Amino acid sequence: MHLITNKILRWYNQGHRDLPWRNTNNPYKIWVSEIILQQTRVAQGTSYYERFINEFPDIFSLAQSSEEKVLKSWEGLGYYSRARNMIFTSKEIVTKFNGIFPNKYKELIKLKGIGSYTAAAIASFAFKECVPAIDGNVKRVLSRLEEVNIDIKSAQSQKYFQNLSYKFISNQSPDLYNQAMMELGALICIPKRPKCETCPLNEECLANLNQTTNQFPNKSLKIEVKERIINYISFRIDDEWLLKKRELKDIWNGLYDFYELKENDIELNLILANYIKKNELKITELEHILTHRRLKVKIFEIALNKDTYEKLFFAGKENLKFYSGDLLAKIPKPILIAKYIQTNTNCYGRSK
Repeated sequence: MHLITNKILRWYNQGHRDLPWRNTNNPYKIWVSEIILQQTRVAQGTSYYERFINEFPDIFSLAQSSEEKVLKSWEGLGYYSRARNMIFTSKEIVTKFNGIFPNKYKELIKLKGIGSYTAAAIASFAFKECVPAIDGNVKRVLSRLEEVNIDIKSAQSQKYFQNLSYKFISNQSPDLYNQAMMELGALICIPKRPKCETCPLNEECLANLNQTTNQFPNKSLKIEVKERIINYISFRIDDEWLLKKRELKDIWNGLYDFYELKENDIELNLILANYIKKNELKITELEHILTHRRLKVKIFEIALNKDTYEKLFFAGKENLKFYSGDLLAKIPKPILIAKYIQTNTNCYGRSK
């Protein structure tokens, strides 16, 4: 066994975090945890994982569930395409493989929503296949360990670091090796001010020995964040809220939000102007950050009665419906909409 491999395994076995998905070799549960943790911190992801497994305990229950129910369980995690891909893949595994996960990396990576990292994680954790799982943490550790100057955001970096990892991965315990490398990157070899003095690999790490830690990893590609403005009108009658399901290929596809005000909505703009003139309009301004978007959201809230609503030109159109109580709580919503409603209604979230 390589010296580095031996050191990192010993460090991991001496005291790693006790996380629920580490106490199983069930490929379904490992898959769920890895998809959740793709864009989510462990602290937040743990509670989502436990709720998701409680709601959908196996591949069959997930495959048989409606998209709305799954998206509701996902509410607040963002990147909802992950949840939709899970639904698709669960159905494929049930129909094509009788509910049994493929046990090889080369088969797992063919499934929708499962990339090279997730396929390697499932293959090694559940089936002990000797294949490196390369995520951002592992890239950072390896970049510093061997002073690798390749851009970790570049297309070729995944394959490069995967090949490099075969130099160290344990044939006997590939699952523990992969866990150990990710744990090292998450707890010790962190992006800023890494804890080199307590790192089990500080005597072998070239960046530590050459005092170049802050130069690695190379991450030259930056995400361009564009601003997007969304103006909503939230109509409500007591604790009933007017919502619609988003069905376009856009952010929050499949989730429910308010009526989105458009420039050519002349009638609505006149209504808004009238409410503003009478100081009878509540306006809330919010900001929400997505990976590639900074959303600036303005919500114009109007309290009205049904007679007034039925006179509006869009009444009964665009899938707009009034929701309240249990049904309001059950439909999936963007987190900023969910929080807004929760703050401004008395019955949200009640269950019998």
